[in-house]
Amino acid sequence: MWAAALAGVAAGLVPLSEVSADAPPADLYVGQGLSCGESGPGTQAVPFCTVQEAADVVVPGQTVHIAAGTYDRLRSVR
Repeated sequence: MWAAALAGVAAGLVPLSEVSADAPPADLYVGQGLSCGESGPGTQAVPFCTVQEAADVVVPGQTVHIAAGTYDRLRSVR
């Protein structure tokens, strides 16, 4: 089964039944401006407004992309 799933991933054709609906996105985004959303989803279309918001939710394996700008200091990082 794993070989078939890996082959499907390589081909980009993993059946929906094989993909977890709760899997976090691979990338989170932080940006400033009108499109950012406080406690938003952290998507490229609606990025987090602060680095801290991303730090609060990021999990191992995710990448946080931070747009150029000036941000407040981080309070804490897990």
